[in-house]
Amino acid sequence: MYRSKRQIKRIYAIAFLVGGLFLVCSLMLLRYATGQVEQVSIVHLYETTTQLRVLLQRQLTQNFQTLNSLAITVGYMPQQKTLPLLKEINSNSDFIRIGIANSSGKAEVADAHGTVYHDVDLSSENFFRRALAGHPALSPPRRNPRGPGRVIYCAVPVEQDSKINEVLFGVTKAEVFLNILETPLFNATGFAALIDAQGRIVLSPELSPVDGLGSVFNLGHIGEADRRNALDGMAHGRRSYFLYENGKKQYLAAFDPIQSNDWFLFCAVPLDALGLVSPLLLYGGGVVTILALLCFIFLTWRVYRLTEWRDRQLQKLAFVDPVTGGINSHRLRLEATALLHEHPNMVFAIWLADIKNFKFYNKMLGVEAGDRELRRIARVLEKEGQGPLARCCHISGDTFAGILPFAGRESIIAMCARAASDVENGAYQSSHIFPLRLHIGIYTTDTVEDEEIPFMEMINRASIALLVAKTQDESAFHFYTDEICDHALRLCTKAN
Repeated sequence: MYRSKRQIKRIYAIAFLVGGLFLVCSLMLLRYATGQVEQVSIVHLYETTTQLRVLLQRQLTQNFQTLNSLAITVGYMPQQKTLPLLKEINSNSDFIRIGIANSSGKAEVADAHGTVYHDVDLSSENFFRRALAGHPALSPPRRNPRGPGRVIYCAVPVEQDSKINEVLFGVTKAEVFLNILETPLFNATGFAALIDAQGRIVLSPELSPVDGLGSVFNLGHIGEADRRNALDGMAHGRRSYFLYENGKKQYLAAFDPIQSNDWFLFCAVPLDALGLVSPLLLYGGGVVTILALLCFIFLTWRVYRLTEWRDRQLQKLAFVDPVTGGINSHRLRLEATALLHEHPNMVFAIWLADIKNFKFYNKMLGVEAGDRELRRIARVLEKEGQGPLARCCHISGDTFAGILPFAGRESIIAMCARAASDVENGAYQSSHIFPLRLHIGIYTTDTVEDEEIPFMEMINRASIALLVAKTQDESAFHFYTDEICDHALRLCTKAN
């Protein structure tokens, strides 16, 4: 059939238009898919940041609970009896020193060995002034004036006759928080630090990328819009994220408020560790204009496969404990919550375990031996809690947690005893100086409560029972009861 030049040009124009439309659609779809993968990556980074933040806040809450309980006691005691009480409490707490300061900033301090320091001047300290104003406060890490390393001061007001005339404070080693910040992130490619509301570094592990930089905004090149958004998020105390470039690598960074001193937990990870879709896929469609339709179908299928595979990899990184290879605390929380919801008529036992003397074992024999021992202990606890409705995970350090169907106290105690025997007698490299002991706190869902409580609150109750169990030298297991709760409270407020 004969066609005029005008008709041929029209066909060509339609062909180019159709090809261009498919190319534009391909690029738009790829951009959307890339954005979705980025959002999933941000969510996984937020989840990792949240896990570390929960651990930090749990440690801070424990410190402040101890001080607040002691502050109530101190507020009703004669001043001459306060210092002996501080010496006694200090020997049974995580603080290396505890002291009390009057309104002028003069403090009396007692350490764990009973040594007392008089007339310590805290009047110029911001944490002292903030606590004197009625707010719990933390100090930035500083050199330990009485020994090696760095310390952090935790301070709370002491109220007497509706007035605040004194400040109670405890001194804890910065290593307690550094151990949490040194948790491997995304196969040890990421890192974490504590920052303030201006992005300044408060605390970071040695040899981390932020060590010695002063501010997270010095990590690399950050877009002006990202910098403004990050500073605005910090100023308003909300979590957010930004991208920055260092050398030839791009990083995704997120920060989450820890609700103390306007500090934030900061985490960063290279984009290639998250497996984001390469921009080359987005621009590659330009070289296949003639095969626009095939390019559209191929790239759509390719992006789908890449997204699916990388999502599996990210889920593995986000839900697997890097030390033991089992599930981590985030996955335990999700699966335990689902078990409790799906089996409302079944009684479950929620347990929290601590390996006594493991820190000494880890320091004496090395990190590799310690990690190998943690993996062995994880297998012991998993073996004792087998079953389709049982879960066990490594929380961090020497702490484990889990859930299993409750078959009676005798059955649970027998299971714990077997696990304790394996923990004590089966170490790869046994230590007679610091033998390993297993302490477990247990909460059962048939405990009478005023209202239904979530899984993490059950873990908190198990931790109260664990606190009492840890007062014993040998392996011990305690169920949460009102009596155990009162006992734990007395441990925090016990006087001479």
